[in-house]
Formats: sequence, structure tokens, C-alpha cells
Amino acid sequence: MLTTLKSGYYLGIDGGGSKTEVVIADESGFVLSRVHGPGINLHNLPLDECWQRLEQTVSQALQLAHKKHPHRTIEVFTAACLGWAGIDTEYDVDRAVKFIKQLPADRQTLGAEKLLLVNDALIALKSGIQQDWGVCLIAGTGSICYAISPSGKEHAAGHWGYLLGDQGSAFAIGQAILKQVMQEYDHRRPASRITRKVLEFWQVASVPELIDKVYSQSSPAVAEIAQLSKLAEDIALSDSVEISQIVDQTVTSLVQAYQAVIHHLDLNKQPQITVVLSGGLFAMKGRFSQMVIRSVLNLTPQANVIFPSYTPAEGAIRIAHLANYAKLLPESAITFVNPKQPSLSSLRSDLRDKQQS
Repeated sequence: MLTTLKSGYYLGIDGGGSKTEVVIADESGFVLSRVHGPGINLHNLPLDECWQRLEQTVSQALQLAHKKHPHRTIEVFTAACLGWAGIDTEYDVDRAVKFIKQLPADRQTLGAEKLLLVNDALIALKSGIQQDWGVCLIAGTGSICYAISPSGKEHAAGHWGYLLGDQGSAFAIGQAILKQVMQEYDHRRPASRITRKVLEFWQVASVPELIDKVYSQSSPAVAEIAQLSKLAEDIALSDSVEISQIVDQTVTSLVQAYQAVIHHLDLNKQPQITVVLSGGLFAMKGRFSQMVIRSVLNLTPQANVIFPSYTPAEGAIRIAHLANYAKLLPESAITFVNPKQPSLSSLRSDLRDKQQS
């Protein structure tokens, strides 16, 4: 991983829709701890709830780092990078920035001297490459194609959340599977094995109970619906025409986003493009990855399609290492500087309070 001249401890955060990964590492990139917590997509939850979840997960990572490496004393993070799902528009950025700025000073940077706020697509890109530009296709709970051109311009397509976008995502597959179940239930489509599999997967006895599970939650069941994408690799459904059609449409939507981005940035004119594939759908055993790779190469034969060597949270560590080199960061990265001497004591006391309650 990238190194920096400034020694210290760095915080990398992948704040996704279904889960949050927090990594603490030193200046060499050596990982001291890794912790997973609940998702913090700002489109799915109130901002204060997102931040509380985030602080709790960071506290747990700190506790684990001290447990695993008692000879190391982490009093402050030299820099932190938060890749926050849902930072998609200027409006989203304004909301996030205003929220963070109204927090007490000791909470604004999560105990770091500097906090870099970026879209989670950037940390996914950096989990696969160290160079300044490239393309990242993310197909997880949500989906996005994000790219930086050699001149530093950025562009993204296919996101906009579960209601307006994410057509190339695990949520899109799960939603399409649920729609298939409902069409079977009211006889718009012939009955198939899909209904039984969905009921078993969610451990409900009937379709009406399934409907109640989807609609009765206090927040949208985005992560739960995305989990249904696992049925796309269920052996019992491997010959399902309906599942194949759903996967095909998801791949098409993701590749359409890729095509829009590379044309907008003229990346199709580059002699070589590195394309990073990130997200849970690319870990599926079925045809999804092969179909995406084949489509990308059909559009851009010069593409070097790779899977990341590190997690997006480690990609965030790479970005945090660059906190003192703003000119190496894309324009969209926002820096928060702690106006006071930062301390991790509040995060530690917060964790103790939660453990005692």
C-alpha cells in the first residue's frame, strides 16, 4: 500500500448500505484492526443515526486494536477517510457537510487531525489501483459506475439510491425476485420454485406474511431485499429462466452505466483503461462477473479488468495517507480539520457507556 512520510495511525471507513467496515492501520498500511458494523447510507437513515452507528463501530475498532496490539498507543489518528454511501449529489454533500459542522469539535473528525469525506465509489476504486485515474464498477447493495480521467475529471452514473437508481445492484435483483413472487401469487405468472425459495430464505410461512415483512419496518428493507440476490446462485434455481432474465437485466443496467461514464470522459479513446470490479455481486458463483467482464471488453477491448486486492476500507486508508497532499486527491474530496487538539477519549468513553447500558 501507499506510504506517507508522516508516521502515525490512520482510519479507513467504508460506510455502505448494508454494512460498515472500519480499518485502523499505520503509515505503512499494516492493519491493526478491522471491524464490521451496520450500514450508514444517508439515503436510508437519519444523519444522526448514521453518525452514531459510525462512532460506535470506530470505537469497537479502537478497542480491538488495543487488544491485539497492547504495545501500541493510539491517542489520535493522523488522518481518517470516510467513504460514505449516499454522497451522490451536491445536495447530499451539503447535507452531510452541514451535519458534520454542527457536531461538537471532538466528534467532527472521529478523533483524527483531518477527516476526508468522499463518495464510497472512490474508496472502492482505490482498493484496486494506486494510480490517479481509472474506472470502478460497484455492484453491491447499490450500484454505481465511477471514474476519474487522466486530467482529474470525475463522473458517475447508475446510482441515485434504491428508488431512483441502483438498477445494476443486489437490491435490484432482490426487488425483481420479490416482484416475480407477487406476480405468481396473483396468477399473473405461472407458479415456480422461486416463491418457495423466497419464503424459506426470509423464514416466513406465506406471501401475505412476506408483504408485511417488507412494509412494516421503520426504515426501508433495502439491505434485506438485497440479500435475496443470493438466490441467483442457488443450485435449485440454476435453470430458472426467470432468474436468468433478472440477472441479464441487472448486468445490462450496470454496463449501460459504464458506457455512459467512459463516453462522457472520453476514456474509450485511451490506449488502456483499468476497470475495478467491486461489490458482493461480483463474488457470486454464477455468470454475473463473466457477463460484466465480457460486456466491458466488448465496449473497450483495451480495458484491464481487475478485482481489488484490498477492501474498500483499505482503499480509504490509501486516501487517508494522502491527507497532506490535497493536489493528489480528486476535487470532490472534502477535508475537515479538527480545530482543537483531537482526542479519541470521547470515542472510548462512548463505547464504555454503551457496554454498561
